[in-house]
Amino acid sequence: MALLAMNYLKFSFLFLLISLQKCFAKEEFFKEVSKELRCSGCDLTVKVLDRMLGNLDKRDIDHQVDKVLNHVCEEERFSISEYNPKKMVKVCEFIKDYHGGELRKELIYHYSQPKKPTYLEFAQHICLDIMKLCAGISHKWQDKEDTMIHIDSDHGFTVVPGRNIRMANPVHEQHDEF
Repeated sequence: MALLAMNYLKFSFLFLLISLQKCFAKEEFFKEVSKELRCSGCDLTVKVLDRMLGNLDKRDIDHQVDKVLNHVCEEERFSISEYNPKKMVKVCEFIKDYHGGELRKELIYHYSQPKKPTYLEFAQHICLDIMKLCAGISHKWQDKEDTMIHIDSDHGFTVVPGRNIRMANPVHEQHDEF
């Protein structure tokens, strides 16, 4: 009985150490990687997953999703990014480590649907609803102009027009009678 209690204490202590280590690693990640970079990394990870799962055979979807998840964070897949691919890999690995189960479930569900939502809707669902990595993030366009899109946690958004995005200004209709 004493041996069983001792083993239980060792297991509990080991579990506590692992949990604390994971907690510190998560905190360190949030300090090292800015909100904007976390959001962009999540969007890019979903994009890479979408490309890898594009021609998915629905008969063996679980196995194929697992296989893709094992290889999604390879650095060469993130060379399409405007950001440093190593930083994007760091975000991808964070997503897999802390949200892997949820991501797997969502991928299987998404790719098993006969009519899938658009890529943008799926990316928003993953990065905003599930992982909360894009809540309250403002995106500035690549050329750093004054155009900005801000997405809040309630799926609302605000567009600040600039040279790349124009919004129509309503004009009161005038009727000149002939």
